[in-house]
Amino acid sequence: MDNEYAKFFFNRKVDVYQLECIELSHPSFMNTYRVVRNDDRGVYVQHKEGSGQVYYEFLPVSIQRSGMLGDLDQTLTVSISGLGDVMP
Repeated sequence: MDNEYAKFFFNRKVDVYQLECIELSHPSFMNTYRVVRNDDRGVYVQHKEGSGQVYYEFLPVSIQRSGMLGDLDQTLTVSISGLGDVMP
């Protein structure tokens, strides 16, 4: 784990926590799906300053990473439960 990353979470205020969000898109999908794994209310996120907020819907997903968090060269394995109700 990156030192600065670890310091941020170990020295954080109580109301600060990490959200695991993922954006799923595929040529076969009619929409881009934005999913948050660990906030059952869903969450609004602003990606860039000055841009609007986008909503990440809660879905019970499992995200497995291979590699360090600070390394952009990673492989993600995402397992999603109950897709029939969300993705056609």
